[in-house]
Amino acid sequence: MAYLVGMNNQELETLQTLDKTILAQLDLDMALKTFRDTVEPMLSVTPQSDWDGPKLLEREKAILKAGLVLVGQCIALLLFNLVNLPKVQQSARERTQHLRQPNSTGHGKRQVNILLIGGVVVSLWVEYSIARKARHAVGRKREPGKHGTKQGQGFYPVLKLLGIADRLSPLVRSTVAKYGTLSVSFEAACDILSEMGIALLPKRAARITHAFNQAGLQHRQTQLEQLQQGELPVGKQLSGKRVVISVDGGRTRLRRPKNGRKPKGKRYHGYYTEWKEPKLLTIYVIDEDGQKVSSEEFPITNDGTFEDVDGFMLILEMHMTRLGVCYAKSIQLIADGAPWIWQRIPALLRKLGCSAEIIIETLDFYHLAEKLNAFAQLTFGCNATAQRWYKQQCGLLKQGRVDTVLHNLQVRLAQPKGTTLEMQTIYDFLATHQKRLAYQKFIEQHFLIGSGSIESLIRQVVNLRLKDSGRFWLKEHAETLLHARCWWAAGAWKHFRNIVLTVDLFPAFTN
Repeated sequence: MAYLVGMNNQELETLQTLDKTILAQLDLDMALKTFRDTVEPMLSVTPQSDWDGPKLLEREKAILKAGLVLVGQCIALLLFNLVNLPKVQQSARERTQHLRQPNSTGHGKRQVNILLIGGVVVSLWVEYSIARKARHAVGRKREPGKHGTKQGQGFYPVLKLLGIADRLSPLVRSTVAKYGTLSVSFEAACDILSEMGIALLPKRAARITHAFNQAGLQHRQTQLEQLQQGELPVGKQLSGKRVVISVDGGRTRLRRPKNGRKPKGKRYHGYYTEWKEPKLLTIYVIDEDGQKVSSEEFPITNDGTFEDVDGFMLILEMHMTRLGVCYAKSIQLIADGAPWIWQRIPALLRKLGCSAEIIIETLDFYHLAEKLNAFAQLTFGCNATAQRWYKQQCGLLKQGRVDTVLHNLQVRLAQPKGTTLEMQTIYDFLATHQKRLAYQKFIEQHFLIGSGSIESLIRQVVNLRLKDSGRFWLKEHAETLLHARCWWAAGAWKHFRNIVLTVDLFPAFTN
């Protein structure tokens, strides 16, 4: 059990509970011999064996486990050789100099145990350095229960260079974060990871996932600071393209810890719960036929935040700037009727240099159809007449006859039965957004009339993970999962992973 030396309490708890780790042999011939000795007996088949599906499955799992252990042993040998290579050590010192205390050259070597695929643990002796002191923003108040970043804590330059953190290899670390982000729960993620020889408790899997995704947020924050300082480069990725921008919000329950003394007889202070609307955005390109384009050259951009409208608008501005939306051939803004969207986003586009002629404001047709259906039921009741009237109005809208639809609504409002407040509100809604209802023109020019992409994004990112019965998220944890799932929904998890694995190697943005 020599490989337990130097492990922290969390790791010891994990190993003592699950006891599924294997010491690295650091000898390829020995690892191959162990693999052969383990697998060879499993390959023997006798005619007398009573084989069936479950028995074959168990044999497959056993062979897979042995294979994963062999893979882990090979990675252990690679990692051992890398950290002891003088050129790698020198590169690590140079590329992490911005993280060190000034004039710091190292504080000796320390033993670190790294968990690899297959449950293999390799023990390494690596150089330890003292980090720069964290600088907090002036006037920033610490949240209740938070003590801020420790001053003078250290790091391992070689491990930073190789993307190793939380005592996990990049493969294990990113795999834990991926399944922790995408699974319905951390318990479900641990079940999947156990099949890969990665045995973790759900609490540790949660810590690893949030830390990994927080590094992705750190990259976004750097870009936001560059935008605010006027140093974010304006890209040309969208030059000459037909661009679609869509935004919307979801619903998630957050929690805030209670202050003061704990209630008598209780172990915890408790917390307040509230519904919060995360705001999401998606930016993508459509071709001349109105079909979405998703490729390495024109990737989909998804993002979201639990910040207020001002914070969301800053994120949207950052993405539009770095993508070069001002060089687009056309920009279709499609969304529901939330007033803040139409008051702020067209103005932001003009601020970024987009002419009014290329901005196409579109109210989501299906959102409007829901309101017309509600109007029909309020007028005629829930019957076939209401459905016929509703479908007739939708057909008129697609024919570009908005004035006729408004006239028909006025006729119904003037009926002797009287007008309800809800019916009048729906009429006012159509009248307010009349210029955004040119659906016939949109269809003819192969633009979109529905915001299905943002609705799908909300379902994938929010509803299937964050909006769950009886689940109350800390805001910082919900933010990390929201941001990471947006990357995944855009088909860009690989890019997100590579950003996180190298984010510490780039100097933080400073004034």
